[in-house]
Amino acid sequence: MYLLGPKKFLARLDVMGVKESASGWKKISNAEYDPTVIVHELTHMLTHDMLNNLPLWMNEGYADYVGHIPIKNGAFLVDRNNIRAGVVNALFRDEENMSIAAKKTGYSGGRGNSDAPAKTTKINPKSLTYKLLSVSKMLNITDDQWNHPAGSVVPVASGSPGTMGIRIGYRGPDPMIQRYRTAHLIFYYFIHIEGEGGVKKIRMALDENRNLWSQYEDYVSAFKAYQTALTQFKRLPGVKELSNGRIEFPGNLTPPKAPELGFDPNTMKYKGIEALLGGESAETVGKRIEEALRKDLGLTIEFETPTFYSEPNINPLRGPHPYPPFGPGQPRGPMPVPIGN
Repeated sequence: MYLLGPKKFLARLDVMGVKESASGWKKISNAEYDPTVIVHELTHMLTHDMLNNLPLWMNEGYADYVGHIPIKNGAFLVDRNNIRAGVVNALFRDEENMSIAAKKTGYSGGRGNSDAPAKTTKINPKSLTYKLLSVSKMLNITDDQWNHPAGSVVPVASGSPGTMGIRIGYRGPDPMIQRYRTAHLIFYYFIHIEGEGGVKKIRMALDENRNLWSQYEDYVSAFKAYQTALTQFKRLPGVKELSNGRIEFPGNLTPPKAPELGFDPNTMKYKGIEALLGGESAETVGKRIEEALRKDLGLTIEFETPTFYSEPNINPLRGPHPYPPFGPGQPRGPMPVPIGN
């Protein structure tokens, strides 16, 4: 994992490509070694300066896009066909992993296809149906919704005869896997299907969010300076502190003025999405992306729209937490609020 706050990269040795044996640590063979996770986390590290003010789905979607580009002899295979093959393989491996998890738990509802393969070499990827989160939902998903996928309570037999136990499970595919793969496919669409126009939209989204983050940092600096000036002002003769944060002062004195941010910081990290939409609704863009992905990949994909537990209390374009905004590893805390005069 990459920790954004302390700027630390952590990885197990086996993920780095070595394993312990009777004769010591040895390099894992190319046939055994899967670099997907390490490349995903390295992408987070290399894009550190862009992560402060991006929605989680964009952070994770881009890292998954890079992480699933095929690698051969230590080099990325970046032609269109190889990257498409990497996308198909990612979807297929998701099905395989969910199938294995279902067999271990005995709960067949934890995956999308009851006939998913035990080994990827025996089943044609085009023969399966892949269930993902709808693109329009992903385009509007908040960080809170990303982190808390909706589950369902499933009654299962347990304990002595005649009693019932309760286990938390999911009806259908693992919702977190759905999130990662849909986010991955959105980046694949903009970069490889829409092409240069889509890449331009991504750059515009990043530029917008970097610009807003820069304005917010300037505001925080200005607010700290205002707090210092206000503290000094309160010490002047004739200035008194009243209730509710108000102050009383002589008419010949002028208190410092609190800075203004000029935009709602709670919507800041979601503003760049408007560049991806290009003036259209998320539903319109989402349907176009879904249709294009099915045609390009040649797969049967069902894009589902779940109900989130937190959805009734959250504006779709508004983060549920006070600012400063926090991506992976970011501190949580309230946005500075100027004291009224």
